[in-house]
Amino acid sequence: MEYKNTKETDVCVFSSRVESVLFYAITTLHNLLLHQDGAKLAVRSTDGLQKMVALLQSVNVKFLAITTDCLQILAYGHQDSKVCVFLCT
Repeated sequence: MEYKNTKETDVCVFSSRVESVLFYAITTLHNLLLHQDGAKLAVRSTDGLQKMVALLQSVNVKFLAITTDCLQILAYGHQDSKVCVFLCT
């Protein structure tokens, strides 16, 4: 599987209203952010930060933990990402 297609699909899936789809998408994205070179840049370039901030409305604690960790990974050491998260809230 080519990585470029994966990140675009993951970010598009965040529009789903099916909780299990969202959970698997954010879990996959979390793993990519931790282990795949270029994943952070890919998420930032596809408006992934904005879409993840919108997901913070969930009541699922595990989902929120993974989502906030993704946001922390993306924002750590990257001022533009911090500003984007701040402006989206």
